[in-house]
Amino acid sequence: MKIYNARFAGLCLLSIVMLQIGCATPSRFHATHISPESMILTQIRAFATQQEILSIPTLANTLELSGIEKSHIKDGMVADGRIFCCGGPNESDYSVWFYVPEGSDASVGDIVEVKMGAIVLKGEPLRAPPNTFQRVRSKLEEEGKECRWMPDNPQLWGRVLYCDWMENEGWIQQSGLFNVWHKSVGRE
Repeated sequence: MKIYNARFAGLCLLSIVMLQIGCATPSRFHATHISPESMILTQIRAFATQQEILSIPTLANTLELSGIEKSHIKDGMVADGRIFCCGGPNESDYSVWFYVPEGSDASVGDIVEVKMGAIVLKGEPLRAPPNTFQRVRSKLEEEGKECRWMPDNPQLWGRVLYCDWMENEGWIQQSGLFNVWHKSVGRE
């Protein structure tokens, strides 16, 4: 069962305001700190309703430019996922939006694999799809078994997802401030 969350609408509204006042922040619908076509893990915080998607031009236009007509936009087609946990500005400042194809089994709280889209700069046409859901890697009720937020200190805001299988599957941890785990497409 998908849960639609007013928190998503608030995040969307904040981004729209930032775009209207000329902020250089790229859309959360495309890669920013990770190479396009790389995979990342994120935990789903919310799904957008059809009304929320259509009311945010950035979301609706990106889907349309990716080949999804506005008349085909539905509830749950866009999700908001956190990359850093838990609380503080990192959780919302670095969240990503991603397209969720119809028929996925993703739910709020699941840890999912997302293929990052291309960076789109102001004034450039869209040349690649947006961030896109690939598969569920851990259901909410399984959190802590194979996947967890690291380091294991609930007081930290910048904890990243780590799963026991990551290194064996070719995932690497990016160094620096944005130290998430990612994987190049085609590596297993």
